[in-house]
Amino acid sequence: MQRIRQSRRIISITVPIVAIWMLLCFAGAGDQNFHTICVFGGSDQLNGGKRCLNESDFIRRRDECSLPLGKCFGVDTDGWDVDVIGSGRCVETPNRGCSQTPFKYAALEYRSNEGDKASAWQPDQRKAIIAAIHQMGRVHVVIFVHGWNHDAREETDRDIAAEKEDETQDEHLRNFKFILAKTQWELRKQGEANPNVFGIYVGWNGSAGQYPFSIGSRARAADRIAASQDFGDDLQAIVNVVLTSHSDNRLLIIGHSLGGRILSRYLLGTLTKKDAFHASDMASILGNRVLFATVNPAIGADAFDDYWTHSLKGTELPLWINITNEIDFATGRLFLVAATVGKLLAFGYGISDKTLSISSVYTIGHYREYQTHRLEFGKYEAPCKGPNPRVDVSFTDYPPVLSDRTSLWYKINSSEKGNVRSIFFGDGTDCDAAYYWTKLSRVDKSGKALHAVQGSMWNIVSDADLIDCGVNARRRPNFCTHNAFVQTSLIRMLIELQVARARQQAVRDEQL
Repeated sequence: MQRIRQSRRIISITVPIVAIWMLLCFAGAGDQNFHTICVFGGSDQLNGGKRCLNESDFIRRRDECSLPLGKCFGVDTDGWDVDVIGSGRCVETPNRGCSQTPFKYAALEYRSNEGDKASAWQPDQRKAIIAAIHQMGRVHVVIFVHGWNHDAREETDRDIAAEKEDETQDEHLRNFKFILAKTQWELRKQGEANPNVFGIYVGWNGSAGQYPFSIGSRARAADRIAASQDFGDDLQAIVNVVLTSHSDNRLLIIGHSLGGRILSRYLLGTLTKKDAFHASDMASILGNRVLFATVNPAIGADAFDDYWTHSLKGTELPLWINITNEIDFATGRLFLVAATVGKLLAFGYGISDKTLSISSVYTIGHYREYQTHRLEFGKYEAPCKGPNPRVDVSFTDYPPVLSDRTSLWYKINSSEKGNVRSIFFGDGTDCDAAYYWTKLSRVDKSGKALHAVQGSMWNIVSDADLIDCGVNARRRPNFCTHNAFVQTSLIRMLIELQVARARQQAVRDEQL
């Protein structure tokens, strides 16, 4: 009888764990295509007969302020708040409002659940995107690969309805439009007149559907996309057209969560194929005008073991920035549980690569052994002297602002362990929210040295204020949900880094 009771007890504990693990690893929702292009011959049937888009509507403009739904995005004079002109923050911001920041965008979508392979929904999407980039001449392209629990859902007739945006489009697609508006604003502040900004939203079935614990299933779907011929060809074709269309073109590629996993898998696979592990500089592989940024990526540190075991000379400026919020719940806690449970119950069949390795239960951003930098972010009040604050005024406890658009947040002298920089966001008319500081360190919070930079990749752990927490969230302080709210401070910093890389390369070209 005692054995029967013990057996029942074991079963009562094991069955729920197995059930949760099955949800973690196998649950998923069906693939969908939300941006089908109409082509003679019936390609509009690709999505179950859903209404398709003309190619002219597929490449959408966001500077049509006179249209009924107000499809014009704007950024306030401080450069912080982004919204649709006439609603939300563009109305609530006292004495400022928002200036028009137009852009174009399109979607690039993939099937992820068909057998062992992923594929593009429709080659016409890439064709239309390539043609648009050719026509735009000088252009700054931003690609965003979304992650878990998101997709490319969008009702094109109501895509920015102020009150019901959650019903008409995916939250991260809407936030991506904010990123594009902020990019256009920042490029103008960097000295470009009327810059062209083109966004490409990479959509796939990252949604859990009715299953809340589908991380395992979606992780493998992400891996299939990263390894697919279509994704690699599409990304390479876009990189090629951006770099060859104009000598000043730049490309920023952002992957969030499982989107960061997709980009990481693709980059690691590409570097391996081209033997870049044995090169002193990955710039020749990735290109000096392309910057990859993986944000809170949901991929195990074990995927990087081979990369980190090579001795690569670190470059002065990165081409690949991996940045993780130190208190992000999904990558810090959920990933660890999913990876551990999967390995215990299915002999290593989880969401990471290796079974008997401590690096397999931590994401790359949370694995201290591979961290290269710590980045902190904060805000301080501007001392208003006269009608406007002065950019070059001295601040107590903070370094002076170097210039309107140059903070050198990424610059650490060889003899130093870190830096503190001041960033000026606005145009000199806002005393309350114009000044911020960054601190980039080569040591952790306890003062212990972090790993040396490998090649052109920086693996940064950030404090709570940089990605959707504290200063950025303006909601619940010190609470971080797993998302990609990067359209304010981080996007400004990434663009500054891209400008610095471009100028550095121009100097080298002149010397040659």
